[in-house]
Amino acid sequence: ARSRTSISTSRAVRRLLGRHFAGAGGLFWRGPRARRIVAFGFLLLFAAVMLAEYLVFSRGLAALAELRVAGAALTLYFLEAVLALILLVSLVSFVASGLWMFYRARDTRLLLAAPVSLTALYVLRAAETFALTSWAQVVVGVPALAALGVVHRQGVGFYAYGVVILGCFAVLLGAGGSILTTGAAALLRRAPTRLAVALVALVLVAAFALLVGRNLIPSTGDFYVIFEPGMLNGKPASIKF
Repeated sequence: ARSRTSISTSRAVRRLLGRHFAGAGGLFWRGPRARRIVAFGFLLLFAAVMLAEYLVFSRGLAALAELRVAGAALTLYFLEAVLALILLVSLVSFVASGLWMFYRARDTRLLLAAPVSLTALYVLRAAETFALTSWAQVVVGVPALAALGVVHRQGVGFYAYGVVILGCFAVLLGAGGSILTTGAAALLRRAPTRLAVALVALVLVAAFALLVGRNLIPSTGDFYVIFEPGMLNGKPASIKF
C-alpha cells in the first residue's frame, strides 16, 4: 500500500486548492451562459452592497468627526461594532460550511483513499472553508476601512496598515473557525448535519450576545463619560478616550 506521507502536505494542498479554485473561476468564463450570468450577477450585487456601505459609513463617520472628542469615542465604538459583526458572521459561516466541507463533501472518501496525509486533508478543508466564508471581511471590512481613511484624510500607509490588521484578523478567524468546527463535529458527530449547524449557530449567536454585545453597546455611563467627561453620575471623572 502507498504511504499517506508520499505526497508532502504543502505540495498536496497547493495542487488541490489550485484545481478547486480553477474550477470556481470557470463559473465566470466557461459553462452554460445562464450560469455565467448568475455568477456575474452575484459579483455586481456584492459590488453594489459594498458601495452602499461605503456611502453610509462615510456620512456617519463624517457626522461623528464633527463632534471632536465625543466623535473620536463614538468612532471607536463604530470600529468595534464592525469588527464584532465580522467576527460573528465569519464564525457562524465558517462552522456552518465547515461541518459539511470537512466531513460530508463528495470527494472526502476519495481523498482519504489517496496518498494524502490527514494533515494535508485538514489544511485543505480549512483553506477551502476560509475562502468560501471570508466574504464578510471583504464586504464589510473594506468599505469601513475606505470610509474611515477618506473621512480622516489618511495616506497610503493607513490603508496598508489597515489591510495588514484585517489580514491578521482573518487568520485569527480562520484558526478559531477550524477549532470550533472540529469541536462541534466531535460533540455532535451522531446528529444530522443540518441539526448540528442550527445548534452551533444558535450557541454562537447567544454567546456573542452575552459576552460581546453586552460590552459593545454603550451604556448610560459611557455616554456620560463621552459627552460630560467632568461629571459621571454626579461625581468628577476623567475621560478615558
